[in-house]
Amino acid sequence: MLALDNPGNGESEGHSNGLGDNAQPAVDAAVGWLARRPDVDPQRIAGFGSSLGAEVLLEAAAREPRLRAVVADGPARPRDVRGVSDPAPPERAFGALSLLAVRGISGMNEAPPLLGLMPRIAPRPVLLIAGGRAPDEIPANRSYRDAGGPTTRLWALPDTGHTAGLRTHPDAYERRTTAFLDRALALKDSP
Repeated sequence: MLALDNPGNGESEGHSNGLGDNAQPAVDAAVGWLARRPDVDPQRIAGFGSSLGAEVLLEAAAREPRLRAVVADGPARPRDVRGVSDPAPPERAFGALSLLAVRGISGMNEAPPLLGLMPRIAPRPVLLIAGGRAPDEIPANRSYRDAGGPTTRLWALPDTGHTAGLRTHPDAYERRTTAFLDRALALKDSP
């Protein structure tokens, strides 16, 4: 197992713009490192990400075939949820200007929408987890599931906040994610 902080977060060096736009080189390095380890089966590398980490992993899986499965808890890129519950025009304008300022200062381009990337992950399995107390999360993840095809599953938790499934449903969370990874990586026969 390898725990990875996005650049500039946690114990990771580098700079963060808080949007994950600069995380792909770190994910590439992590997957490469795991694939070269003698104690790791390179056919059984999976990713488990939460919130921004979920978005980063889905983006990585779209171009990195060594990621054989992904559990993504709480992904919902702003570009993918437009029109689901658009904010009022002043809020939308302020949000757009804020993003432009962050990108202008950091020099980073906007990460691509996940909707267009989901079909590129298939047929590898993806488990999406979405909380209903975050207004756009379940609708966005339904769109991701539909774009990902039959190997993409969605576990919607209407009574749960953003990435709070482990806290609100600990036994079910552990059971579902473990069973999903066991099946996806052919670790054991799971129902």
